[in-house]
Amino acid sequence: MKVTALVAPYNVVHDRYSAYYREGLARSAITFKEEGGGAFPALLRLLCRARESYRAGKVAGRLMPRYQSALDELARILGGSAMHDFEEGVARFVVGAPGFEVRICVDTRDSGSAISNLAMEWSQCYFKTSYLRGCSYPEKVLPLWQCSYLLLGQIEKFRSLRSAEKRYDLCFTTRVWGGTNDVDGIEHNLRILEALSRIRCRKYLRAYLLAGDTRAAAKRLDDNDIPWSRDPLPLAEHIRVLAESRLNVHRLGMHNSITWRMSELICMGACPVLDQPPRTVWPQPLLQGENFLSLDAVPDPGTVVAPDSAYESIPSKIEMLLADTAVAERIAAANRDYFDRFLNPAAVGSHILAVVANVGRPNRGVAPSVA
Repeated sequence: MKVTALVAPYNVVHDRYSAYYREGLARSAITFKEEGGGAFPALLRLLCRARESYRAGKVAGRLMPRYQSALDELARILGGSAMHDFEEGVARFVVGAPGFEVRICVDTRDSGSAISNLAMEWSQCYFKTSYLRGCSYPEKVLPLWQCSYLLLGQIEKFRSLRSAEKRYDLCFTTRVWGGTNDVDGIEHNLRILEALSRIRCRKYLRAYLLAGDTRAAAKRLDDNDIPWSRDPLPLAEHIRVLAESRLNVHRLGMHNSITWRMSELICMGACPVLDQPPRTVWPQPLLQGENFLSLDAVPDPGTVVAPDSAYESIPSKIEMLLADTAVAERIAAANRDYFDRFLNPAAVGSHILAVVANVGRPNRGVAPSVA
């Protein structure tokens, strides 16, 4: 099949979050091309990275708006100001084969209930990476994996981390935020950190404070000897800690979706311990006890904080898991196999094309499993 990716290389959200699917389709299609971004898409991507650089922001300080405006003007001259009509997190592709052409979208936004009406009207096949169990979707909306753009060009490096020596029994490095307004999930994060701090083991805990009353959160963390910062952990250090931990405590995303970091954990053969069972459906389901474990800290309906008993039981649950080393090893092995079979870029691209090949046929067999 021939695939054309409609790109916006100077839009950081659109370009980053569609990158894995572009790569997958490029590896799986007979021919692949990108359309958009004028004559200098590579240069526009470089300018975009410079514009969004965290380090550049720290250096520029108050001059950051002027710095970004100058880059915006240069990008406009190079043809990078145009952004097609869809939302930033919705990528679009045109797939062609002898006798037919199919327009597809890949919606990578966290919210499982968010659907782009414009993209729905334009597309014949609408993939959603936060496909929510129990949500009613139009027939053309189908589940897809949430994949990390950070894996691109580094998959073999992540695979090499599968044999990393385990320096920690568990780790939990988290942004202290959450919910649809950034602050609703703060208490849930803090309660998990406080529960984990009570476990006597080799642990790596770190809180990144960036929303809400950070001064009050910092005091609570200090009272429990939990390290925190107002700066993110450097990426290389973050990945190293994940790889060197037997158990990786990981929370669901802003809208209780599976985050794209989960694909990194699966690639490196980690043992994720989620705060609660995921509500997101993937084409190949992730299974509790096989691909992840759960702390079962599930908020009551209509709330954003789990019952007190859920947090109180976390230390004993973790201690039981640490006592049985075979559990983490079994899940790590299953995740290595999962990534190599289903989640690598070529496999994701092949899945998309296989689904597209059946578009318009009755009983096309692409309805998601909700096991």
